Amino acid sequence: MKRLFTLLLAITCLFGLVACGNTAAPAGTTAQPTETTAPKVEKDDGVLRVLMIGHSLGNDAMWMQPSVFMNEAPDMKVVIGFLYYTGCQLKRHVDFAKGNEAVYGYMEFDSEKGEYWWQANSMGEMNPYQYGTTVSGADPNSGRSQTSLFAIQRQDWDVVVTQGYPWEVAKVKSTSYDPNLIGNMEFIKQYVLEHDIDKETTPKFGWNMVWTFPDDDELIRANDRQTMNANFATVEDYYLKSAEIVRDELMPEFNFVHVFPSSTAYINALSGYKTTKEMYRDYAHASDFGRTMIAYLWYCTLTGAKIEECKFAPINYQYQKDEVAYYMKQDLVITEEDKAVIIEVVGNAIAKPYEITPKA
Repeated sequence: MKRLFTLLLAITCLFGLVACGNTAAPAGTTAQPTETTAPKVEKDDGVLRVLMIGHSLGNDAMWMQPSVFMNEAPDMKVVIGFLYYTGCQLKRHVDFAKGNEAVYGYMEFDSEKGEYWWQANSMGEMNPYQYGTTVSGADPNSGRSQTSLFAIQRQDWDVVVTQGYPWEVAKVKSTSYDPNLIGNMEFIKQYVLEHDIDKETTPKFGWNMVWTFPDDDELIRANDRQTMNANFATVEDYYLKSAEIVRDELMPEFNFVHVFPSSTAYINALSGYKTTKEMYRDYAHASDFGRTMIAYLWYCTLTGAKIEECKFAPINYQYQKDEVAYYMKQDLVITEEDKAVIIEVVGNAIAKPYEITPKA
């Protein structure tokens, strides 16, 4: 039986896009109060609804998922929402929620609407995401104008997934570390439950383990190198510490329904399968291969599918607008070599989410 919900949200201010890695709104932006009624949302028990609250590494995890789900499970009904703020620590999410600040971008994939992302504009309207779009404070329709409440009440979510900033989960000696990791996660959990649109079907919670910065002097930023050198002998040491915190502190406290071992897949791939430059496109973010690998890890984690049984069809992952329609821009063909690597590293990460499984 379908239940119809109408949401009334106030979007109180509009912030522009910050450069990747910043954690504050840019100077020079102006508040632009608006009132909007968000689109009506229906709950259908046959739909898997997953909300991700994260930052740019979460964007890497999300980007290929529409095509992977449509390729691998075309008859499955799924909605995936992504609430995004650049470089965001859990504490920043807490502060934004307390202030009901409209600083996020929000995107959504709905399998019943097709194989692409939709993006919320400043009025809360969902439009197909344009290939090449930049989220700019100068553009009132850019979408960088949503509150966390908007995303929480967009759907009757089954699973809400959060993630930390890389240094935040490793407890490093750095300004990026907040010692109140447990308390901040608890606030987010309670905030979601308090504002869930259907108290009879409260969501479960998940955690995405994010990978660290590349151990490559040509890619890594100087401040990240300094933090790494001050705290860890190797990237592997960093990974093991962060995995230990998820396993021994976060998991017992919150009993996550899913832990997505994205960092485990990454460290596994770097253990002999792929080079750093094949895994990263810059100082932190995933290459197309990395995005594909993580999308398959999420797909298998959410559905229980076996990675070795996946089809690995070409991925339509960018979008382009002509005068009348939005459509896919290009295919990413997964080679037999890359398929074999994904099967190995994702399978091992799911089997042993807190351990490194190097290439044999």
